Amino acid sequence: MAAVDRPSHCQRQSPRRHRDKYRGVVDLKTFACSDIFRSSFIQRVCYDKSQSYMLFNLRGTYSDYCKLPPAVLDAFMAAPSMGQLYNQNIKGTGSDGPYDCRTHRVPTY
Repeated sequence: MAAVDRPSHCQRQSPRRHRDKYRGVVDLKTFACSDIFRSSFIQRVCYDKSQSYMLFNLRGTYSDYCKLPPAVLDAFMAAPSMGQLYNQNIKGTGSDGPYDCRTHRVPTY
């Protein structure tokens, strides 16, 4: 898997597994993870480019998003306000979000 480019200001070595609020433990060996230091809402993101699968740590709770294209990740990482971009372009309301895993195929790890 090709690594996702990450700005140097938000890189840190990541744990190999995490617990998602819906899926349980997810092995991060195929993910590129970045700790986020410029948002009070979003603390970490992990992205598996081959599956277009994204995990967000939102104030200590991981949430997953399916079929999220690399261009959306790039826009998110470059956004002046990551929280605003997340709320307006990624997060849905209920089960109708554009990348909601309840309406998209969830990868198997």
